[in-house]
Amino acid sequence: MVVWGLWIRGWDVSKPFEKANRFASEIFGLFMEQVVEKHVLNERVRPLGEIEKKAFEQGKIINLNAIQLMSISGKGGYSDDPEKFARYRENHNITLLDHILSVTRGSLVLAGLSWLQADPDMDEASIVERLKVLAVVAFLHDLDKMLQLPRGEILSLDHVESAVTRYGLNDFLGDISLSAEKIRFLIEQVETSQAFRHPCTEEPKRSYVRDAKRYAQLADKLDGLWCAQGSKAGLDAVIERLNSDQALSHEGLGAWRVVDVFDPHHPFLLDELQRSISSASKRVSGIPPLLEVHQGGRLMMLLPEGQADVIIERGLERLLRSLPYHLEVTFVQGKPKLRNDSPDYNKLAQLVDRDLSDNDIGQIFKIKKPLISIVTAEMDKLLKEVDLRPSWPLKQESALISPYPN
Repeated sequence: MVVWGLWIRGWDVSKPFEKANRFASEIFGLFMEQVVEKHVLNERVRPLGEIEKKAFEQGKIINLNAIQLMSISGKGGYSDDPEKFARYRENHNITLLDHILSVTRGSLVLAGLSWLQADPDMDEASIVERLKVLAVVAFLHDLDKMLQLPRGEILSLDHVESAVTRYGLNDFLGDISLSAEKIRFLIEQVETSQAFRHPCTEEPKRSYVRDAKRYAQLADKLDGLWCAQGSKAGLDAVIERLNSDQALSHEGLGAWRVVDVFDPHHPFLLDELQRSISSASKRVSGIPPLLEVHQGGRLMMLLPEGQADVIIERGLERLLRSLPYHLEVTFVQGKPKLRNDSPDYNKLAQLVDRDLSDNDIGQIFKIKKPLISIVTAEMDKLLKEVDLRPSWPLKQESALISPYPN
């Protein structure tokens, strides 16, 4: 599953930039609230019985039955048919809900940045209308999989009407009128092989058709590339497709910096690193990373190349500040090592004044025993006035000796 943000090279970090991100986020947030949380998460593999349902509504029990769309594979999966299973194994196994939400979010992001690059003053009512329709189309683009229809079976209007009702999609669309026939026509545009399979008596708006063919189709292909390739190869395949796809060739999606960190032993730190870099990207460029995925102990992100260094630096600074570790000095074979930070002069001064013991400070000045006779006279001469002449210990058993043992 690809996690989508928003960025495009050549845009000034200004109102159009933030506007695209704002609309994509708001419409997707509304979709999650009104469709996913209210309907999708309540559709379970096994419905609750009457007694269980009453207890659940009273908050006495939780529903342990699997969510229906999470019990079906969106990519990958298993089949008893060896031929099918060989084909399924070419992709990582992700749930259908993961896949369709990735395509939905990706469609909104790609559409928003495309429209507002071409027309920063695009009518806001038109943006909301088209994004809502696009969200519904992208969500239902694999309706045959949702219904687990046999391959090649015709998607009927009853199938579409039932899904629209089951997931509350008319409530999400609000005043936008979209018949089951038009929705079926639009979702068939997402799959090239299915396009125009069922002509409409009255076709949807051309903008709806264009959005489905351009943005939902591209988001679906990108998620497929990610699942087929995986990890670094998948990220490279996504970038290549973004830069070459005809649907976006005139927009020019620009150059990306790939952040690829593999640390399977500390996934909790990768979570925090992702959060910190994403937050820094919003502050520096006005938008989150284009893509960000933490999967199997591997964090991968796409940052705008022109601002990547600053974003990474500030993200690391934020991460270090959030960790429950403080700047400290340790001594390895007599050499002082700074831990948990890359301090400036002020931080070092604070460390010496407040945190280091006299013994720690003394260890900083350790030298090899044969050098004592060479440096003592010079140190006496230079440090006498400030009362810091060396006071070498009488017993000098170690290889490294401090002139200030106490």
